[in-house]
Amino acid sequence: MWAQLKLPKITLILGVIYIPPENSKYSSLDAFTQIENELINFLSNNSYVILTGDFNSRIGNDDGISNFNYDKYFDFSDSAYTHSVVNVLNELNIQTHRICKDTNKNQYGSNLIQLCKNNDLIIMNGRMNKDITGKLTCKNSSTVDYTLCTSELIKLVKEFDVLEFSCLISDAHCPLRLTLNLENSLEVKPNLNLIENTITENICIPRKWASEKKVIFIENMKQQSDEINSILLNICNCSPDVVSVKSIDDIMSDICNRIWDQVKKV
Repeated sequence: MWAQLKLPKITLILGVIYIPPENSKYSSLDAFTQIENELINFLSNNSYVILTGDFNSRIGNDDGISNFNYDKYFDFSDSAYTHSVVNVLNELNIQTHRICKDTNKNQYGSNLIQLCKNNDLIIMNGRMNKDITGKLTCKNSSTVDYTLCTSELIKLVKEFDVLEFSCLISDAHCPLRLTLNLENSLEVKPNLNLIENTITENICIPRKWASEKKVIFIENMKQQSDEINSILLNICNCSPDVVSVKSIDDIMSDICNRIWDQVKKV
């Protein structure tokens, strides 16, 4: 999924990625080609691009930087253009080499590295801020979730980190947190669009959880315990013959709404 955030001075393009595991029945090497084709289309008009998500790619300690020698073929002496990823990283005092606790590689990893080299994308994992050690992102055994960006976008990065695993967010993956410094670009309220869709309305802005309200939330949820237990009991008593995808979705929606209603109260 691609989203576009229009600011007064710049436009951010955000790509949220999920690529099925390479050995699964849903795997496809064409996934990277599709992503690259769409990426090239966006890069033709915009230099502030972020790709983030579950790539199911293991790249080890590969830095993902092209070793093409621009200076050999081009004269940039009279140009303000920063012609290589290495130059940008050096200017920002960001290490060019990557460190990763997961040293294994797979074919998807090779495809991801080629994607970065072809399009001068910078891999944030294992390189900057709070993830210079290259933390694991999946089941405490592998790194398959990444945040990539263009050399212009990385100049706006304030912080990048791989957070601790939380079963409330994912069954296996650690969340990635990226903080941008957009102080000079937020002169007016930003306009968020989903690419090829209508403008998103009624966006729910996440609020940071207030730990001191934990007790209130727990007490509120206890008041819902009878209703939720009743729903779960009905599930257990259901015959497999009458269970459908819609019925499961309705049940999960009911439970999630009950939880969300209590979240909004605190």
